Amino acid sequence: MFSLELHQQAVYTLMAMLPLVLQVAGLGLAVSTDAFFSKRKKRVFMLILMLVLCLIAQNYFENRVAMGTQQDLLRTVLSIIGYVLRPVILMLLYYMVEPEGSFRQGWALVGINTGLYLTALFSPLVFSIENNHYHGGPLSKTCLIVSLVLLVGLVWLSGRKALKTRGKEIWIPIMIVPIILISVWLDHSVGSSGQPVTFLTISIVGCCLLYYLWPHLQAAQEQIALERERQRVKLMLSQIKPHFLYNSLTVIRDLIHTDPQTAEKAVDAFSEFLRHNMLSLNAEQPILLRQELEHVESYLVLQKLRFGEELQVVYDIACEDIMLPTLTLQPIVENAVTHGIRESESGVGTVTIRTRELDDRYEICVTDDGCGFDPGILDREDTAHVGIKNVRDRLHRLCGGGLEIQSAPGAGTRVTIKLPKQ
Repeated sequence: MFSLELHQQAVYTLMAMLPLVLQVAGLGLAVSTDAFFSKRKKRVFMLILMLVLCLIAQNYFENRVAMGTQQDLLRTVLSIIGYVLRPVILMLLYYMVEPEGSFRQGWALVGINTGLYLTALFSPLVFSIENNHYHGGPLSKTCLIVSLVLLVGLVWLSGRKALKTRGKEIWIPIMIVPIILISVWLDHSVGSSGQPVTFLTISIVGCCLLYYLWPHLQAAQEQIALERERQRVKLMLSQIKPHFLYNSLTVIRDLIHTDPQTAEKAVDAFSEFLRHNMLSLNAEQPILLRQELEHVESYLVLQKLRFGEELQVVYDIACEDIMLPTLTLQPIVENAVTHGIRESESGVGTVTIRTRELDDRYEICVTDDGCGFDPGILDREDTAHVGIKNVRDRLHRLCGGGLEIQSAPGAGTRVTIKLPKQ
């Protein structure tokens, strides 16, 4: 009967361990394939997970020994392993926050904790096992105190790092404090005999998950910021059109000799165009449509000076108080002129800019009667219409808007920007 109870207890212990082991294995797989983690962080975290598996195994074997025949020395060794591993795991989590840190003071505390608990082999200073019963010594709380000190330091270091990077996920490392404190209280209340895998071990596995999520989210946000900067650079480069600049300067040079007053207006339009370009590249938030229209108008003035009556522009602006991402309208108008009208057989045409307000959204339409194109080419990576793709992406990302294109070869193009009312 006693043997049957031991067998049932062993099965219960294994079943209690299984979710933890699977979670650790899943974390290991996630870390090994995580593109955001450096090799150093991966090595540190894999070491943490191996130590966590050792801690789970220690819980299992200590529970088995405690429920079996008297083996005081073996149980003492197993207990020492548990008391030593917990501060070491906490210490290694420091390197998930500062991979290049040394943390000598923390390791000194870990060394003191290890030395004290090794004395249990020959002294009851911290604890002793007699007749398969645990007896705490005068320094029995050493592991708890050292772990709490390391925990406070870890949260302080994490908070400082989060404030430095202005991370909103600072709550993630802070959550480990109540998790560990509650687990210590539960272990004290339930006792090892009622919980074969300690609540503290379960909480350590949970903390490992939190300390995987936190650096992962930070790295992901850094990657997003880097990608946005790359898009900004691409946007800037896409707006620097050498041919347009050269042609505009050539027109201004010719006008200086033939029509000085018009040349002066052309210089004003050229400087306004460049000013709006620079302001737009530094703008983080959506701007008013009237500001974007000023940019478009300065561009079209220069093109009208170059092409004369071959290029006609019609404005039908019903509402101007519309917020939209910067450099949204100008690339569309530029495409209408350069790829629509100027690439048509006659090279003559009209660009119409129209706005209207509907019940749930605003619409901005840019229409040209030029050569048109197949909108399907926008899905190709080598398309020359990168400006349109960029506009579509920023409309969706910055204000939940959309962009609709209606065009066909020889039938002109209609581009509609749809902006929800917010």
